Amino acid sequence: MKDTFEQIRQQIHEIRNIFGPMDLKLANMEHQIATSQAYLEEKNATLESRLLSALFRMDRQDAKIASLAAGQEQILEKMKRYERQIPE
Repeated sequence: MKDTFEQIRQQIHEIRNIFGPMDLKLANMEHQIATSQAYLEEKNATLESRLLSALFRMDRQDAKIASLAAGQEQILEKMKRYERQIPE
């Protein structure tokens, strides 16, 4: 009976030796995935922040361009009026 228990114990020990390194590799892989996920989320948040900042600056530039275009139209209209007033 002792031999049977010893054989079972030995087999369990052998099984642990086989799966132990794999378990450690899986734990390491899980850690690497979590680390990579956190890194990617941080980079994504940074990129999103930069993108929103760029969009905000583009909106401001668009407003300035619209204002300049309106001013240009007013100047062109004034020039046309002056040209009509000047005799040839």
